[in-house]
Amino acid sequence: MAPHLERRFIARSFSCQIGKGTSAARECCRELVNRHRYVLKCDVRKFFPSLDHVVLMTKLAAVFRCPGVLDLCQVLISSHRTGNCADHSPHGLPIGNLTSQLWGNFYLDSLDHAITEEQRHGAYLRYTDDFLLFANEKSRLHDLQAVIVEELAQVRLTLAAPKSRLLACKEGVPFCGFLFFPGERPRVLGATKRRFEARQQKLRKDRDLSRLTASVYAWYQFSQEGNTEGLRQAWSTRC
Repeated sequence: MAPHLERRFIARSFSCQIGKGTSAARECCRELVNRHRYVLKCDVRKFFPSLDHVVLMTKLAAVFRCPGVLDLCQVLISSHRTGNCADHSPHGLPIGNLTSQLWGNFYLDSLDHAITEEQRHGAYLRYTDDFLLFANEKSRLHDLQAVIVEELAQVRLTLAAPKSRLLACKEGVPFCGFLFFPGERPRVLGATKRRFEARQQKLRKDRDLSRLTASVYAWYQFSQEGNTEGLRQAWSTRC
């Protein structure tokens, strides 16, 4: 299904696509931060647990005509649920599944087109349910926020508060584990550093050296994308 769905995605829809992972998303964010004064940072409330099964199947049926494909999709979607909405429609996809990531991108594809085509706002990018809109006027972003709320309501989703907020880019834009500033290399978010440290401590306590080594290597690869020379030197003495 991936080729059929991905060809519908906008250029700045990232996640679960070859060449469009976190590194590509962060580079796009860096470019937009350098060109704009303000950003509307949006996050969908409980995204994967809230995806409506009926809405998703309706969207898939509009793309795929093969009964066998749709039957398989129905089996996979129905195999997991996180409860019932007020109208008793089942919802929820398992976090981490490849199908969940692909369908999650597809679920918000209509939002991408509404912003970039209907609203003609190109300073936009999305990584799964975390998306950013940039502008040089606050009023423009306030208007777009109203559009986003309406578009999400149509697919039975809402914005998460207080994660969804309007920021000045000079204050720093949190995205994909880093904090972005105009004209600077991004810094690692404090929460990201704390999660890494907690994982390191647990692996040391469990004496799981193979996973500890892999974790440290992954951290260094990740941290090289930002202004982290001092941080990496500090960790090298502790690891």
